Amino acid sequence: MTQIIRHQLGDELEELNTIVHSNPTNETEISMTDINTYDIEYINWLKEIKDSVRKAQIKTALVANASLIEFYFSLGKMISDKDAVWGSKFLQRLSDDLRQEFPQIKGFSVTNLKYCKLFYQYVRIRPQVGDELNSLINRDLYEKMRALPWGHITLSTKSKTLNKPNSTFNKA
Repeated sequence: MTQIIRHQLGDELEELNTIVHSNPTNETEISMTDINTYDIEYINWLKEIKDSVRKAQIKTALVANASLIEFYFSLGKMISDKDAVWGSKFLQRLSDDLRQEFPQIKGFSVTNLKYCKLFYQYVRIRPQVGDELNSLINRDLYEKMRALPWGHITLSTKSKTLNKPNSTFNKA
């Protein structure tokens, strides 16, 4: 590959080499206008920068996803705690209130609030006498699910696979 690029751009690379070595002030610094964008070193350097940007984007998306899953889990717990107390219109009222306060956020439909509740109910463990809140959660499953996109969690809820032993969550 390098030989092909050198062959196709040989004259341009030779010109760059001439600029570098014929600098009358013996300065080794080259202005950006003198650097040919097809210079192999520059291409490799640019590729490293692009790879770094992509890695940072992926890392940011993963952190944001985990944070969203944590929020939906805690929202599911809050809904589970209040659902029986406030009755059947509770989720509709909550959805309306949250959508009014946060119109730019799409995750507050009645359906999504139900998914939050189901998610919490699936991951938590039935409490034993003396358990603290942290021990009420199936930590291994919770950590695996934090890495999944919310859409995958809701799809599994729709297909009623959450409680099956060979479901995606139990394999994750």
